[in-house]
Parts: sequence; C-alpha cells; structure tokens
Amino acid sequence: MKELRSIFIVLLLLLGGLVLYKILPAYWADYKLGRMLDQTAIVYTYQPKSDPELPAIVVQKADECGVTLEPTDVTVDRTASTLSITANYDVKIDMPGYPFMLHFKTGSKNSDVMK
Repeated sequence: MKELRSIFIVLLLLLGGLVLYKILPAYWADYKLGRMLDQTAIVYTYQPKSDPELPAIVVQKADECGVTLEPTDVTVDRTASTLSITANYDVKIDMPGYPFMLHFKTGSKNSDVMK
C-alpha cells in the first residue's frame, strides 16, 4: 500500500511539473510584454507618433518578448496628457488531452508631467 501511495505522489508531482512547464512561459512572456508596454508608453508620451504607427511598433516589440500579436489586438488611447497602450490576446496551451486558451489583457498608462 505504501508503494502505491509513493507512486501516486510521484505521478502527481510529475503532472504538476508538466503543467508548470506548459503554463509558466505564457505568464513570463506576459510579464515581459507588460514591462515593454511601460517603456513604450513612457517613450512615446514624449515622442509624438501617430496612433496608427504605435500598434505596429508594439507588435514588433511584442514579438521580441515572445508574444504574437496582431495590430488589432493593440489599443492605443491618447489624450492631451496621457498615453495608454493595452494588448488583449490569447495563448493556446497544449496540454496532453486538454488544450485550452489563456486570455491576457496587459496594459500601461503614462501621463505627461510637463502638461
């Protein structure tokens, strides 16, 4: 009986490790994307770029972070003194026997301190 319990615990730990191995890279890429959006919002608050150009820049930088985005996934909201960039995207996780989608909504807002 003790052997079965030990085997069950080892299998449970292996399953937990597999889940972490599959899911953690998506969360890590989302974290890197959030930091990149913070930096982009700071830079482009002071460097005027047109709103149609910013999603293309964000998509290119997101690819460097390991996140695949489309320009339609990126929302840019600029007011007189703030710049807000938001990315809505899904990541497919291929678990054996149970593939699923994780939805992420990552954004950043920066205010112009000069105004």
